[in-house]
Amino acid sequence: MPLHVYEGLSGRLIITILKPGKRSDGKRMLSVVKRMIGYLRRQWPETLIVFRGDSHSAYPEVTDYIEQTDMTMYVTGLSANSVLKKEVKQHVDRAEKEYMKRGEKVTLPTRIFSKTGKIRKPGADSVCMNNSGKKDHEGI
Repeated sequence: MPLHVYEGLSGRLIITILKPGKRSDGKRMLSVVKRMIGYLRRQWPETLIVFRGDSHSAYPEVTDYIEQTDMTMYVTGLSANSVLKKEVKQHVDRAEKEYMKRGEKVTLPTRIFSKTGKIRKPGADSVCMNNSGKKDHEGI
């Protein structure tokens, strides 16, 4: 999946980077992100930059760098694993109950904490139930 960079106010796509079939490591992805931010800042110094990528771009090196960079934020997917599933279980259960009551998709905001206990910027991820009632938290 490609890495997309959007202008933060209009939502306009600025850059899409096609990654090779082989997954990049955090060091290489950080290098790409730093170059992109530098380029974008020279072109639009006051613009909010929102990085949106799949779990292959959610390396701690990348997300930490973006969190420390002014006027820059990210939205990434996270691959499901036992730790994440345990972390979101209570929210998924709550969404299931709401879905059963309403009979329609439910989105419940929640916060995911890193190993250090800090809230990850931008801080509001969601756990969703689709209309079939199946849990949809594979790509939080």
